[in-house]
Amino acid sequence: MNTVSLHTKGKEAADALILKLEPDKLPELEIRANGVTHYKTVGWHQLLTLLDRSMVVEQLKVADLRVTKLPRLPDRTLMVDIAECSRWTDVILTGYVPATEYPMVYQGASYLVHIPTIVYRARWTLHTKQLIGLSIAVTTDSVVTEISPLYRWPYSNVFDDGRVCWTHNTVCELHEVVNRGVFGFISTPNNRDLFGVGTSQNSPYREYATFLEAVQANGGISHEWLIPFGRTVPEFHNAYRAERY
Repeated sequence: MNTVSLHTKGKEAADALILKLEPDKLPELEIRANGVTHYKTVGWHQLLTLLDRSMVVEQLKVADLRVTKLPRLPDRTLMVDIAECSRWTDVILTGYVPATEYPMVYQGASYLVHIPTIVYRARWTLHTKQLIGLSIAVTTDSVVTEISPLYRWPYSNVFDDGRVCWTHNTVCELHEVVNRGVFGFISTPNNRDLFGVGTSQNSPYREYATFLEAVQANGGISHEWLIPFGRTVPEFHNAYRAERY
């Protein structure tokens, strides 16, 4: 049996109405008024009329507002989504990192290479503060907007859809995802996985060490070497919806 307490409005309102619902029986009301309790069986039409006058209905009309307080965001954040259920809350953010020179390590050798402006998407869990997803691309723009052209990551260890091939378990604050996530990935010694002409870049160099040497000697990556990513910045951001964690 299920019971629901109803408080009606108006001059003829009882102190309280207790609705009793049992399988294969009509609804029954327990009516409490002026210290006296009595019972009444009602039809479904009468029940709906009572519910329409009930404070329960008034409460159902109140908007279900939920406020999620976010920690501090990284600088140059472009877009933010929140995905949540009863057990977890994830923050998905897309931002960018200005072009820089950075030492990449491959087979024990270090190469100081130019890295174009990085556009990244990070997925971070609020309760455990764990970085559970990271994707990166590059752009030739110094200030990134929704219409900035995106290109594939020209180095190694990144899939063609931008997901990094990196198994490091990173726990950090949300505003640290650039230093602990993006640069944490770049600073990890490289192998040549997912690197190749037509895959990550269109240079004349097929060997990864030779490519790194050329980038270092030239002071950067020629625009002609970059492969278009095939997505806009908003599409890159929204691609998380198709991913599984």
